[in-house]
Amino acid sequence: MFDFGHVWPWIGLGAAGLLLFLLATNALRSDRAVALLASGSNLTSASTRDAESELRRAILEAPSLAPAYTTLGGLLAARDGVSPEALALIERAIALDPSAVSHQVTLGQVLLMSGDAAEAQRVAERARATARTATERETVERLLAATLGAANRPN
Repeated sequence: MFDFGHVWPWIGLGAAGLLLFLLATNALRSDRAVALLASGSNLTSASTRDAESELRRAILEAPSLAPAYTTLGGLLAARDGVSPEALALIERAIALDPSAVSHQVTLGQVLLMSGDAAEAQRVAERARATARTATERETVERLLAATLGAANRPN
C-alpha cells in the first residue's frame, strides 16, 4: 500500500488529498481510473498500475484532454517519485490548458516533492495570476505557503 498523505499535506485532506483534489477539479475523466483511485488510502501497487494504464489509454484516445496528463503525472510522481516523465506530463497539460490553475498547482506540488522550492514558488506565483475563484486562490496560497516553508527549512 502507498501512503499518499505525505505527498499533498498542504491540501489538508490526508491520504486521499491528491485524488480528491483531482476529482474536485474534474481532472479525472476516465470512469475506470476514478473507480480504481477512489479508495484513497487503500491504493495498492496493482490499483495504481491499473489506473496508470487507464490514464495512458485516455491520453491515446483523447490527446487534447489536459486533465488526463496532470492526473497521470501526479500519480507517477506520488507513486514512483518525481521523474522527467511525470514533470513532462504535467507540463503538457499546462501547454494544452494554460488557464487551468489545477495543472499549475499540481506542477508546483511535484516540484516541491523534487526539492525545487524556488521553481515551485515561481509556478505558484504564475498560478496566482490566473486564479479566478476563491477556491483556486486559496489552493494557490496554500502552495505558496508550502514553497516558502520549504525554502526556509535547513537542508
